[in-house]
Amino acid sequence: MPTTRQSSGKMTLHIPDRPFLSECAEMLENGQEVVLTARGESMYPFVRDGDKVLLKSMEVHTGDIVLGIDEEDRFVMHRVMRTDGKGYVLMGDANLRKKEYCTSSGIKGIVISIMHNGKTRLCSSRRERMLSGIWRALLPVRRFLLLVLRGMGV
Repeated sequence: MPTTRQSSGKMTLHIPDRPFLSECAEMLENGQEVVLTARGESMYPFVRDGDKVLLKSMEVHTGDIVLGIDEEDRFVMHRVMRTDGKGYVLMGDANLRKKEYCTSSGIKGIVISIMHNGKTRLCSSRRERMLSGIWRALLPVRRFLLLVLRGMGV
């Protein structure tokens, strides 16, 4: 059930995640682009809490950040670690072990850009693809890197 809240003089409509994301998934399936506000820290350092992400329905590749419905019927926005031909193994960039599995039909959209502090980064850019590839390869030492990055305020 949607609720309204007033904050800083603005009235805000809050819609429960499931119905809202289901509507977004339908829009993506109909060829529309969708902008979402990221919530949580599971995609740090690439996507931070409050960042805006632009999603589009398109072909999925390893390394893409996707919006999908996992085996437990939950919406997740995580990175594709690998594919087995029938689906995808997803993992948040800040996760150390936890992974999700999404069937091909469970993938609803791909993050094509990330907006942070007034700047937009294209996920398909050579720089972003390289950085995400390095980050995936550094999984064995990710715990220490996350501590350093958070300690530096990055």
